[in-house]
Amino acid sequence: MESPVICLIFLCVRDEALFCKGAELINLPPVITSEFEPEYFVPIFYSTPLSLFCSAKYNVLRYQWHKNYSKIVENDRVSYNPSTGEIIFRNLEKEDFGVYYCTAQNKFGISVSLFVKLSEADSSTSILTEAVYQSGDRVFVGENATLLCIFSGNPAPKIEWQNKNGIYITTNDKYIVGQYGRRLQIINVTFADEGFYECKTNNNLIQNPFLNVTSPPLFPDVGKRFMTKIMQNSTTVSIVLQCNAMSATAEIDPIVIKWMKNEEILNEDVRYQLSGDKKTLHIYNKNSDNSGCYTCVIENSEGIAVANFLLPYGVKRPYGCTVCKFRPRMATERKW
Repeated sequence: MESPVICLIFLCVRDEALFCKGAELINLPPVITSEFEPEYFVPIFYSTPLSLFCSAKYNVLRYQWHKNYSKIVENDRVSYNPSTGEIIFRNLEKEDFGVYYCTAQNKFGISVSLFVKLSEADSSTSILTEAVYQSGDRVFVGENATLLCIFSGNPAPKIEWQNKNGIYITTNDKYIVGQYGRRLQIINVTFADEGFYECKTNNNLIQNPFLNVTSPPLFPDVGKRFMTKIMQNSTTVSIVLQCNAMSATAEIDPIVIKWMKNEEILNEDVRYQLSGDKKTLHIYNKNSDNSGCYTCVIENSEGIAVANFLLPYGVKRPYGCTVCKFRPRMATERKW
């Protein structure tokens, strides 16, 4: 006699994604997802709150904000929420300005965010307003720049713009011409946009504003000043982490100012050694747990860049995992 039963059929597949499907993430520290501008200007005693949000993925237990490498002591002017990562500034005094960053912690380590400089605004600057870049001023890669062509007349003169290659500019995805031609906005600036531009009136008056494009250090692998890399862990061979960043052509090469592990500053010893102007970290801590987040902080005259290198805990294959799923299937049980 036969009766239907349910058999469990196991299907195992290799998941080449960073994290296992339908399972906990591979045992890694958090991955920071928040991005900040290099610098924010806030008027002293400004009562309207300024909020920044630190965010990260994968089982974050708490956020912590730091100022100048020390954990923030909250007061009535600076406060933050360790659960959401939000920090709020209001009625700031001079002592509150400086360099801030946040950390995100889970049970596998502590990751570090981008650094952001909070500066006192002068009387002509307001919070997060669009900067106006004229001759001799700077714009960072990836930002939008504005060039002004200041002419007066009645009736208002007709103004045309040419880029640095002498090509006439009209409004498109790259450029926006406004205010009767007096204002040229350049979208998502790159190093290739640097140079002299020309604005010319219909009665042959000419100005040549210069756009100076610069940047904090950028990591060539991602083209940004913040990078997260998942590394292969090992307890049998040394581990090498390379913090390679570049500056704009006219800037000096960036300098590594600190290495950290799980937010604690690393000092050279028999386990950790630096080479190549401190841009390469060698981990010789064999037969021990090297897992966690290793952070490189590197700077040039325009700002700071951060790279997080994540080493998984107790996992030999951080770039994929095998996931076994069971699928119920009707079968027939036979009596022998």
